[in-house]
Amino acid sequence: MGLALQPAGNRDSRVHYVDTVENFVDLRELSHLLGSESAELTRLYPDGQAQMWGVVPGVNDVNVSKYGKLELGDTVLFLRDKRAFAKARISLLFRNESLADHLWGRDAKGSTWEYMYSVQDVEDIDVPYEELRAALGSSEGDNFMGFRVVTGDKESGVLALFGELTKDPADAPWDIRINQTLRRTELHDRYGGAPRGGIEPSAKTPNVFLFSNPTVGTAFGYDYDGPRPDDSFDFTGDGQEGDQDPEVGGNKSLLDAEADNRAIRLFTKRGPEITYKGEYELADPPYRKEQAPDRNGSIREVLVFHLLPVDVDPEPTLTDEVQPSFVSGPIEQHLTLHFDQRRKSLGRRSTRRESALVHEYESWCADQGRLLTGGTIQMAHRKSDLTIDIFEEARAQVIEAKSSASRIHIRQAIGQVLEYAFLMSRDLGKEISPAVLTPHQPVQELCDLLTSLGITYIWKDGDEFRAVPPTT
Repeated sequence: MGLALQPAGNRDSRVHYVDTVENFVDLRELSHLLGSESAELTRLYPDGQAQMWGVVPGVNDVNVSKYGKLELGDTVLFLRDKRAFAKARISLLFRNESLADHLWGRDAKGSTWEYMYSVQDVEDIDVPYEELRAALGSSEGDNFMGFRVVTGDKESGVLALFGELTKDPADAPWDIRINQTLRRTELHDRYGGAPRGGIEPSAKTPNVFLFSNPTVGTAFGYDYDGPRPDDSFDFTGDGQEGDQDPEVGGNKSLLDAEADNRAIRLFTKRGPEITYKGEYELADPPYRKEQAPDRNGSIREVLVFHLLPVDVDPEPTLTDEVQPSFVSGPIEQHLTLHFDQRRKSLGRRSTRRESALVHEYESWCADQGRLLTGGTIQMAHRKSDLTIDIFEEARAQVIEAKSSASRIHIRQAIGQVLEYAFLMSRDLGKEISPAVLTPHQPVQELCDLLTSLGITYIWKDGDEFRAVPPTT
């Protein structure tokens, strides 16, 4: 199979596109010029209205061998004004010098566009050359000046922009193991996708591949990549210059992965080798925006995608070797650490609001003679510690603070605080109760959810804080 890149930007081709693609070729009026292709064209276009294009032989017949690589059903992209503006499917390939001469005349060299093809399913698109170059792995100086046919991974990379798979997904079952290391070329040989870039959809299989390399990425503002303590992963979007756009290139492929029934597969990269970390899905919301320098040093807006694990390396069962260990610490120290570790997941503004709320609650409790601390939960098998917001030892209560009482914040808090309470109870040898702290009271539905799960909810009410314990 092949993919034709068809320039249509000069004066002649702009006229030709209007005459025989935007407008139709009447086969009945031209029946005397149709050769052996007549019957098949009539079958393909029973109403007699066809859409056609053609290619000149070129100097030393340079285009003839390219044309010979095309097959029925191949995709053709029409290009002009530094973008692909239309996409179509080739329905018939044929050579007819007389018909081409009648439709389009001859160029300045006396050649006509006799290597012809008819097209169907024509649709308008808008794909900048930058995206085509990225999908093809070509250089920035590639301006697609001549007729071109691409195959293999390059074809797959371009077709993936449109969510088109060129092979049955069943032909390539996934058999790369979690934490398996291989060369990137081996991955693409087996599963498709372009060999460059951080987000590469495969046109051969239902996968979108993500490649994270924080060390190299820092040079391009990609300093947000990495795992979170809850086993989710932050991944910086596509685009090395200017603001990153969620509707462009790999970012769009990633956002459309679920709708396109594609698995999101994350790899970490070091040199030519990559290590498979597992399958992920996008969180809700799927990304946040951060400020970072581009490769020219200009500050721009980047997308930081939040990936949730679907099929990753399972954590070992809790044994004596991986017994959790709670380490208490003052809240002031905890907040500094907390900001450093979590600002990327919450955003700087949210973290400041959360920190202020914790300090206000700490001061209010101090006025009542109640002592609060912070702390971490350390586990040998985890790469980073779990940082808790507040622990009140006298009441055996661990509290997760959130900057908002919105549904998404409450849902996140539930998962976190229940895990903290479970692990701390195991380490301290007594039951630790969970609680959630918010700047105002959640809606009643969420209040009921919290108490039904055994979670106290605490909120700020003017200069006071109120708490509702779980239902018994």
